[in-house]
Amino acid sequence: MSVLKALWGDLILGVRWLFSKHAWKLLLAVLVPAGLVMFIGYLSLAKPQFYPSYLCRLSENGAIVTLFYLSAGLALSGMVLIGEVVNLVEAQRQQRSPDNQRRIAVAGILALAFAAAIVFVMRSC
Repeated sequence: MSVLKALWGDLILGVRWLFSKHAWKLLLAVLVPAGLVMFIGYLSLAKPQFYPSYLCRLSENGAIVTLFYLSAGLALSGMVLIGEVVNLVEAQRQQRSPDNQRRIAVAGILALAFAAAIVFVMRSC
């Protein structure tokens, strides 16, 4: 019975957190990189063949390797963005002055740059 009470308490705490003022920041930091990855996945399924262009004249392997490294960069910058937003929320909860807005901006710009580069390579190849 105590397990059910604990689960019910966790559920109530989760619902309270979902409607708190910090929840939208964390959800946005998770959903934006995830949305970019899903969009890139859709593009790769919609256009599965690589066509020769000036970016991939050597072979299809060059484009695949480029996409792999760009995807790894997107994943890493997305993880950094999520971590920095978590740090921002914790600083605001403890009523400290947050000092990581620049890191959040850089991680967000890097995530968008990697996503744009992936889309560019996928569209041009």
